[in-house]
Amino acid sequence: MKVDFTQQPFTCLVAIGDSITMGAAATKPEYSWVSRLAQLISEFQDHAIKVVNTGISGNMISPRSIAYHHPDSGRPSGLERYRRDVIAHQPDLVTISYGLNDLRCGTPLELFLSELDCMTQTVQEETQALIVLIGTYHITAYDDQSGTWDRADRGTARAYDAALCRYAEGNGLLYADVYNAQGEADWLVDRDGIHPNNLGHALIANKVFEVLATHCSCLSRKAFREAEDYFRWADQRETPLRTYRGLHF
Repeated sequence: MKVDFTQQPFTCLVAIGDSITMGAAATKPEYSWVSRLAQLISEFQDHAIKVVNTGISGNMISPRSIAYHHPDSGRPSGLERYRRDVIAHQPDLVTISYGLNDLRCGTPLELFLSELDCMTQTVQEETQALIVLIGTYHITAYDDQSGTWDRADRGTARAYDAALCRYAEGNGLLYADVYNAQGEADWLVDRDGIHPNNLGHALIANKVFEVLATHCSCLSRKAFREAEDYFRWADQRETPLRTYRGLHF
């Protein structure tokens, strides 16, 4: 039987991460993947979800990240600010998007995972929120970078993603494989080679929502209730109301 992570509607989403979480290269705030995700969740609930976006451009997981002191590094790091920027809001849904900046500057995977573990364990303990780990994104700039940000390639990114997936599975978290959702399509990436364009943001949001929808029955309740009495616009056979694995609609 598939695990149902929650039957209760979501009330507050907090997204912590880097510039892509912040919405960089989206031409309007509502086109960022975090905003689009909130719109999708709200559509399938009886109430809109509150959304708090705490993405910071250049942000990395911790002060021990290799490029933490670089001028382009967004400080404070995730580990320094998650109590203020996540726990203080008492969310019931949290997305954590770290890895791309760390892998590009050469932060060892073992160090990255250790710092991530500290953050996720504390957030879970103090909020009981459902956490979704966001995988690394498809970018086109690996071959165009130099100096601080040239220490990775697509193979490094895949190693980070595999580790994030294993960590999520082993710790009761969800994992969104946004890299494969982007399909390595370069036209989903902005001209800067790093940030998704509007279409890329939409696909990322859809992937995160897909993960939530297939693991959280709360997002199906409104759909079942509305199906009890609606205009049958499509030619279909009448079927009786059913009970699905203990959920009554």
